Amino acid sequence: MSRKTPRKISKEVVQARGRVAAAARWNGDVTEAKRELKTVVLADYIRKIVDTAPELNEEQRIRLATLLRPVTKGGAHDGR
Repeated sequence: MSRKTPRKISKEVVQARGRVAAAARWNGDVTEAKRELKTVVLADYIRKIVDTAPELNEEQRIRLATLLRPVTKGGAHDGR
């Protein structure tokens, strides 16, 4: 049975996990802390992907940026 190499967890993810634990222990409302943890984990993942990706052309940048900000005029998600 082979073991996988452990993932390196960023300082930001460790801190966000700590905030979830503290919220659960002290006030019971972990909703915002969990939302922030998911945001930090996603940002960490995106940073790793971008750091290893080849240089993008302008069309590719626009297409990817559209995926990350699909909002309508009113600021709500457009559902795509």
